[in-house]
Amino acid sequence: EIEKNQKLEMEVLELKKEKELLYSLTKVKSNQTKGCDGELKVLEYIKEKLNLSIDNENYIKNVSKDQRLNSDLHLKYKKLNCVIEVKNHDTAIYNNNLDKFETEYIKSSNYNCGLFVSLNSDYSPLTRKYDFYISVIDNKPVIYLSNVNNNLDKIIIGIKYLLYHIENIEDDNKVNQLVESLKD
Repeated sequence: EIEKNQKLEMEVLELKKEKELLYSLTKVKSNQTKGCDGELKVLEYIKEKLNLSIDNENYIKNVSKDQRLNSDLHLKYKKLNCVIEVKNHDTAIYNNNLDKFETEYIKSSNYNCGLFVSLNSDYSPLTRKYDFYISVIDNKPVIYLSNVNNNLDKIIIGIKYLLYHIENIEDDNKVNQLVESLKD
């Protein structure tokens, strides 16, 4: 009888260990799952704040299904045709995270501007980017945001700047003047 109880106790302990292992494995999200969660969070936030739906001329949609041709999100809002890349990891953003965004997505004729959103981290100093860094690539305005989870309104402020730029700025000289004035 005692031996039988000890055996049962051992089995219970083994089951508890397996349960804890399974729990820890399901609790840890893959990078891909974290990325999808981040994209969805940004998409839903923009959709709500700009009152968008997929059924009208102003919309935001997830275009990440075909990574060869698209970034994460496409925002069509007034005169904006904006490519949005979302990173949802805790490590710094490096140049390799920016390369495809800057060399393919921004240069695509599908878009007239871009927004790079890092939800949980800063940019590495090697990138020479920082929160609200403004750049012009192929005459298209691009904004880089970091640690956006601390204040999601940064996204809307970035979109409003891009919209202002697209609606009002005609030549690079005016863009450079505006960028310089924002640094003061």
